[in-house]
Amino acid sequence: MKIRSLVTLSVFFVFCGMSTTGILRFLDESPLIATLHMTFAFTMFSIIFFHISNNSQQLLNYIKNDRKELLLALLFLAAICLLGFSIHFFPIGAEVV
Repeated sequence: MKIRSLVTLSVFFVFCGMSTTGILRFLDESPLIATLHMTFAFTMFSIIFFHISNNSQQLLNYIKNDRKELLLALLFLAAICLLGFSIHFFPIGAEVV
């Protein structure tokens, strides 16, 4: 098995674990689940760093060749961030004084 395949599979399995513990945190706020979730999150951050470093040349080629898709992805990300911030600062159903 190549390192690239190992890192990609690791990202997938850690994402599944982090998603599961994230859902469980809504249902049960035990310290064990919080610790597991933070462990998965730190592991995910570390593995994604290796994933990006392994695929840096392909990512750079994609950015160079597909400017239109990159711009659309950045606009989509900005829209999602603005929506999240607006929901956080102006909750639905909140009274405006």
